[in-house]
Amino acid sequence: MSVSIVKWDAETAADRLRKRRRLRIGIAVAIGVILLSILGDHLRAKNWLGDDWARFDGRQVRFVRVIDGESIAVYEESSDDAITVRLFGIRPFDMPLDKGLVERVDSEWVGKTIRLHLEAARTRDDQGRLLADALTEDGKPLVVEFVPDGLSLSDRRSNSVFLAAIERAQTQARKRKAGMWAK
Repeated sequence: MSVSIVKWDAETAADRLRKRRRLRIGIAVAIGVILLSILGDHLRAKNWLGDDWARFDGRQVRFVRVIDGESIAVYEESSDDAITVRLFGIRPFDMPLDKGLVERVDSEWVGKTIRLHLEAARTRDDQGRLLADALTEDGKPLVVEFVPDGLSLSDRRSNSVFLAAIERAQTQARKRKAGMWAK
């Protein structure tokens, strides 16, 4: 029985280290691919990738409540979960919302049907809120209904197609000292 003796020199050691490094890199890449696959499935399940257009654009939803000066909650027919929608063209005041004002707006709009229109480039913001314009049943932008009540401010950084109407409504609210303008 003969035993072969492996000659250990610098070249043999370096070769084995290269093989180990390639194996580790291969395992790390395989784990990364698996994790990215899981993340992609998770995001699709939450409708954060691609399905928002098919699910919401041009669709009617029911108004549930005002969340803050730029967001509302709505229900769609196919889901029991409330969906948070950040409306284009407005932003909240830098002070806490007047609860009485919010309740008055909620009571006026709760249960009414609105139609959502999503932006072409992006459907969700960093907080997972749906980005949309909301139109009332008669085709008016919902934000133009909120701004005259002094619930929101015009967001000039927005590329909303209704920005001119929002600016006019804000000017009226400020002149009348409506809602948050009274403070």
